[in-house]
Amino acid sequence: GTLGLLAGEEISFADFGWTWLAWWLGDGMGVIVISPVLLTGFAMTRTVPLFFSATKALEALILVVALTVAGQTIFGNPKFAGLDYFPASLSIFPFVIWSALRFGTIGAAGVALIISLLAINGTVQGVGPFAGNSSMNSLILWCLFADLMSITGLILAAVDSGRKKAVAA
Repeated sequence: GTLGLLAGEEISFADFGWTWLAWWLGDGMGVIVISPVLLTGFAMTRTVPLFFSATKALEALILVVALTVAGQTIFGNPKFAGLDYFPASLSIFPFVIWSALRFGTIGAAGVALIISLLAINGTVQGVGPFAGNSSMNSLILWCLFADLMSITGLILAAVDSGRKKAVAA
């Protein structure tokens, strides 16, 4: 893609490195944040649906609401604007752990997607911990955060699933 932009004279050779990095990070985020939701969702359509009790559905609703409130507080708050507040974004990890242990892969992937959307929205509006003076710095920090969050949740969900299968056996 970046070579095509260079060949089409849409970017200069001096901008090639940063454009390639941004392109690569965008592709990587699609693989790490979007693909797990799609693959898990498609896999769920091919298996017998799990019976969700009313309490499990209520817990999922509470998780999504609490996650959205916490995410909007962190990523949509002008008081947390700037790269100095990057550690505030790590307070989302309890939601990642909760979703992975209670709802498995779809929970971890869904939380990663919701938080990524809230973080992107806040950064575009110039608020939140990833709003920096450089759009490339903001992109790199968001990608680091999304990678950590998504991979942690997915690995934890996989390990917990293996543990449950071992206990059942």
